[in-house]
Amino acid sequence: MRGFRGSLVVFFLVLALVVPSFAVAGDAPQASGKFKGAQVSFDVTGAYAYWSRSSDAGPVIVVAVSNDPFNTAAFDGFYDPEPVINMMFVDERTAVVYFQFEPNGSYHGLSYQIAEGDNCGFCRDAGVKSSVRITGNRAAGKISYKGDRRTFDIQFDVPVAPKVWGKPLASDGGDPGRAYRAYNVAMEKGDRKAIFALLDSSNQATWSRRVKEGKLESYLDYRSDKVHWNLKEAQIMHAYERGNQALLLIKGSSALLDHIHGQVSMMKENGKWKVSDEIYQVGE
Repeated sequence: MRGFRGSLVVFFLVLALVVPSFAVAGDAPQASGKFKGAQVSFDVTGAYAYWSRSSDAGPVIVVAVSNDPFNTAAFDGFYDPEPVINMMFVDERTAVVYFQFEPNGSYHGLSYQIAEGDNCGFCRDAGVKSSVRITGNRAAGKISYKGDRRTFDIQFDVPVAPKVWGKPLASDGGDPGRAYRAYNVAMEKGDRKAIFALLDSSNQATWSRRVKEGKLESYLDYRSDKVHWNLKEAQIMHAYERGNQALLLIKGSSALLDHIHGQVSMMKENGKWKVSDEIYQVGE
């Protein structure tokens, strides 16, 4: 990875299947510049922008910058990209820093957790210079600062993911919801034929490779424990549809955890809704 030094420690209780599409090279260069923390420095090449909510300022636009490019379309498939970035993109060689901007483009603050002793839950440094503007659905400009704990000089020009994910569906999630519930039941029962039929073509291809490698058992154990979290009593809290994609916001529990919430990405293939990605977190 370009210019990255130091070890990364991920501080999020998130476990999910690492999907290659999140880590592949994204579009044309999305950003440039450099970020230097107390221990870690890296050259910036990637950026991804999306709507979020600040605890003290309401809606904000977050621009995540990294030493690797983002596959924009892959992250756009989620309602809240941040946990997806932290688990499916960040690793021991890839760092991410989150910059927040108010809807009018004014700089709001930053956060990052890239190494032990080199992190910031939320910082708003005086003296940050920003020329960032939010125009239409793009965030573009330059942001710079020099201080004792961090120094950065970064410019980017990236689209902002839609503020409204898609068309809201009925409380039961409609057809995508029915497909997910069938998948959840199949996972609880260990019904391999039903599970396979309810996975999208990408996951089915992975399954077939594991069969050829003689590793199906370990793959299924991994999928049950680390991807699906042995989820019980899964409830669809909200659901959205956008073309051949759907997104389900889930709450549930497992034998070890009383409160789990997550996001499930669904794809419509050959007229049928299939499970594409799952990511869960501890908590309400």
